Amino acid sequence: MKKTLALVLALLLASAAALAASAVYAGAESESVEYTPTVLAGSEAELRRRYVSAANGNGVEPDGLVKIKWDLYNIHADRFILLSAAALVSAVSLGFGGVRELSRERLEAIAAHASAAFGGLFRSLGIRSAAAMRRELQKALAALGARDYSAYLAVEDAHGQPALARYRTESAAGLLERIEQLSAAATVSPAEDRQRSAQLVNLLKSYYMRACAENGTLRCECCGEEAFITAAGEPYVEFHHLIPFGIAYGPDHYLNLFALCPNCHRRLHFQAPADKHGLYPALSGGNYLRRSFAERLRALRAQNLLRSYHLEFLLADGAITAVEYDSIAA
Repeated sequence: MKKTLALVLALLLASAAALAASAVYAGAESESVEYTPTVLAGSEAELRRRYVSAANGNGVEPDGLVKIKWDLYNIHADRFILLSAAALVSAVSLGFGGVRELSRERLEAIAAHASAAFGGLFRSLGIRSAAAMRRELQKALAALGARDYSAYLAVEDAHGQPALARYRTESAAGLLERIEQLSAAATVSPAEDRQRSAQLVNLLKSYYMRACAENGTLRCECCGEEAFITAAGEPYVEFHHLIPFGIAYGPDHYLNLFALCPNCHRRLHFQAPADKHGLYPALSGGNYLRRSFAERLRALRAQNLLRSYHLEFLLADGAITAVEYDSIAA
């Protein structure tokens, strides 16, 4: 009975969270943003499934992918939801009636109250200075007041930026050295200014052209299809993070990046794990660096850039096996 009641409460909370996220992120067209309402809706459906099974006296195995996505959501919480919650609590505490059309004085008062009351929360989001706290709170309040969340829905896209001419005179060894130096700055922790490195992508693309090109172009590291040549005279490939950069805080490191054709890239992001069974083995065994997923992950772990939840995600998504998981984590 207690288990059933706990599932009912969890289901109600998940339903409310899913509705809220769907309202805030309606119309978003990016993997990192659509993830929030999707993971909450998925958790709601999984809890409903488990509740029905428990109510009928049956046991059911948890869905591993739903579980790890929920865990990741809690480990790397939604920045906008937390910031706006802190701002709203402060506004109520100060006796303000709402957050629309706030005067500058009230904005400053809310920022000061929230900074004092929720300092630990801000630090967990990588926001440490008082000025940064005020700036982030004011940004969240402005979005709430205008119901315009575009500032939180923007996604960087570094695909296809001209790169080859910039590094044409460098040797393969020189490019690889620069790639390794740039990758050494990778992180796996939440940070206020964490961004994908377009320079890393351009260097890696240039290195592959110097060391691995065939017929003047590159191929998809997953399916082997030759990349088409853009108007800028460069092969078009999209770089994919094996451990997702956004939803799992995967490292922006060359060992976590793969050059893909648009079709394989979309499939890896949007197909169900059961439908990707042929993609991951091909990518692990056919990439330009000739290093398997397991080899890359061990190297990332040696650099303190691999977390247990990264492995949990890859296991649930079918990228690694249980045997590989145990071997890497040992």
